[in-house]
Amino acid sequence: MVIAVIIAVIVFGSLWYFGRKDYKSNDVKIIDYTPVESVLTIFEQELFRLVNEYRVSENLNVLKTDELARSLAYDHCRYMIEQECISHDNYAIRTSALFMNGAQSVGENVGYGYSTASGFCTGYITSTHGHREILEGKSYTHIGVRCVKNPKGRYYNVLLLVNYGIKENN
Repeated sequence: MVIAVIIAVIVFGSLWYFGRKDYKSNDVKIIDYTPVESVLTIFEQELFRLVNEYRVSENLNVLKTDELARSLAYDHCRYMIEQECISHDNYAIRTSALFMNGAQSVGENVGYGYSTASGFCTGYITSTHGHREILEGKSYTHIGVRCVKNPKGRYYNVLLLVNYGIKENN
């Protein structure tokens, strides 16, 4: 039922947005879906390890890496670099792609500016903006981790946490 409501909101929201009289085709950025390498960078491996170590310390399951989530996270990192700010813009597009791939639920953390994987992980854990709650989601089974450096040498990071198959208790 929840998924049906989410899909309905996405569809009707898209219809409203693209049906506006003031809509111009250049309002929407085209996402480059160039395949990304399937091997995590050392930075991403470290963040993946730290997130899982934290989850284990909280008696939560270890997450597996997910290539679709990684690809979507990479695209969003590039988008944020182009915009020069962190955001959850186009979150509905990323979640729709994951739901179409069988996801039951999705959570997203975005970050900027830390120079180490430890910095990002600690930042998410100590955040007062719900980042820790995303990391501690009991139903998540997979994660897409991407860290991309902007031209000034600062990292942008996206974590997409995905539940493939565990029913949520609502």
